[in-house]
Amino acid sequence: MDKVFTLTAGRMVRIIIVVAALLLTAVRGWGKDNFVMSGRLDGVDKDVLLIEYISFEPDRKMVRKRVPVRDGYFEFSASLKNAWLARIRLKSVPEKDNKGFSIFLVPDETLVLRGDLRREQELYKVKVGGSEYYEDLANVREFVRPFQEELAAAVMEYNDGLASGGDRVALLRGRQKSEQQINDRYRAVREAYVMSHPESEAAYSLVQLDDRWGIAAIENLEPEVRDGRFGCKIAQDLKVMQLMSLQRMAAKTVLRHCLRRDGRCRRSDCASRRVALFRQIR
Repeated sequence: MDKVFTLTAGRMVRIIIVVAALLLTAVRGWGKDNFVMSGRLDGVDKDVLLIEYISFEPDRKMVRKRVPVRDGYFEFSASLKNAWLARIRLKSVPEKDNKGFSIFLVPDETLVLRGDLRREQELYKVKVGGSEYYEDLANVREFVRPFQEELAAAVMEYNDGLASGGDRVALLRGRQKSEQQINDRYRAVREAYVMSHPESEAAYSLVQLDDRWGIAAIENLEPEVRDGRFGCKIAQDLKVMQLMSLQRMAAKTVLRHCLRRDGRCRRSDCASRRVALFRQIR
């Protein structure tokens, strides 16, 4: 004769407790922080580290975190599904004097920062380390460091000239010319590096919102990079650069159609054609 299983009140209570415990464990597991950042900041005793990044998990939102710094040391952790570009700065330094240090926060990685976050023109000197991605990123940053040193030197030369009573307009013109020349060479090197390292997540940190080469760089990435933990950020960047490319083409079309025979542009025609084309793009 088959045994009949009787679900008593006591047995029911025990089952409910076990199921609740399993659910609680699962929820804790889902919410567990998978990114950790720590470090030692030079010249800082007591301060607050401000961390900002835009997340699309699942909807677009600005995430702002405040992390205490004690005797130069800090630690921060977060639960991330995707890699996001963050801006990090010290609360004690006015934003107008230092826009902050930018770096990707990457899930399943550990970031260690060492250096001085107080000086805008010396952020390239901040040491990056930690787990595999950040070790690779440190190598990429070292590779392009000479260009960042040149840009910092151009700013210092401008500031020194102002301090010595030099003509502001002439100094600014000289600084802009130097920066343009440096950035042209810098862009060529970044492009070559990214295109020759399609398998590298760290190399993607060199891609800027420049549709003249950024779209091709994204299309050249290995699927594991393009569709992996950087995939959401890459998709957002690609969308922005595609729009930039369309606007560039529209501007050329407007200029071509609104020029008069004498080579001058009729402003009314330019304005109306520009509005019509941009409406099509959107």
